[in-house]
Amino acid sequence: MRVAVYAGSFDPITLGHMDIITKAADDFDTVNVVVMRNPNKKATRSAEFRADLIEKSISNLYYAGKNVFAIYSYFDDNCLTANVAYKLSANVLIRGVKGVTNLEEEMQLAFNNQLLNDKIHTVWYPVNQEHWHVSSSAVREILRCTDWLYQDTNKYLEEKLKHYLPHEIIETVIKNRQLFC
Repeated sequence: MRVAVYAGSFDPITLGHMDIITKAADDFDTVNVVVMRNPNKKATRSAEFRADLIEKSISNLYYAGKNVFAIYSYFDDNCLTANVAYKLSANVLIRGVKGVTNLEEEMQLAFNNQLLNDKIHTVWYPVNQEHWHVSSSAVREILRCTDWLYQDTNKYLEEKLKHYLPHEIIETVIKNRQLFC
């Protein structure tokens, strides 16, 4: 059985992440989407909240006959992605790349992960060009900076966030936008 781990902070999960998950779902028996803590990023949303957004986002993949996704949350400072892969009996780490500059950073991660767990290797999927502008940080910035601009902020956000987020979570993210600011 081919088991993959797609780890990230997913703060929140975006269409770019979903692009990678969908591609990996076609290639692996199981894809575990793992919410991790990145010490270089300050996440104010709980792992449980982010895992809930992931579950909502991938819900229609279950119905489309795709393989089952398991959501795991690891927030132990001593838990590295390579360790998580070992715990989940995964033999592949999934990573998305946007352009050449991103690939260099991803290659360093892959080499480090393989040194830590020689049973795994990394598979990179290029993010579709239509999602190159998409990032969790851009979403957080949009949520933080739009409150004062428009009379109907929620309607504005719904319209704009459809270019960044899976439709299943837009309402939840808008309703909880204070958590992202």
